[in-house]
Amino acid sequence: MHHDPTVRPSKAAAVPWCQDPVGLAEADRQAGFTPRVPDALGAPEAVSVAVGPEGRSVVSLCWREDGRTVRLDEFPARLDIGFAKQARLMPQWLMLGDDGTGTGTPKSTGLWFSEPHRLRFMMTDAHGDDWVQAERTAGPTLLWTTADAVTTLRLEGVASVRRAEEIAESAL
Repeated sequence: MHHDPTVRPSKAAAVPWCQDPVGLAEADRQAGFTPRVPDALGAPEAVSVAVGPEGRSVVSLCWREDGRTVRLDEFPARLDIGFAKQARLMPQWLMLGDDGTGTGTPKSTGLWFSEPHRLRFMMTDAHGDDWVQAERTAGPTLLWTTADAVTTLRLEGVASVRRAEEIAESAL
């Protein structure tokens, strides 16, 4: 991870709405993986599928909450711990969920970026191939991998870290 305190991304970090919406079943068919729908948000108002780096699919789910767009991007890969980011402040590590063993072990961990930033992260697909996802300037964002290490999720549009944790834990 590369921390750069001099980075000053644009404050205009509006969360984009899902373009060219399709149904969840169609998103599953087009993307080749089943999108996770967080119980804390309920059924999405819109779902879209885009082609990411090297033809990989990215599924986006969108909701409106308190007059804001909440967007969850899903990638069929696990987050590579060697990813790089550009942010003025270091992200906050979050422990997500409880694995049920009674040891206090989390199901997953996440990174909370509290202010607008540019993010570039490396992921590894099921075949062991690495690829990079580069994002536009984004506002507060939670980035995590599901407990089964199959899907990386990126939640944007939620200003509160507690609300972001609640949403993430309901999608593990």
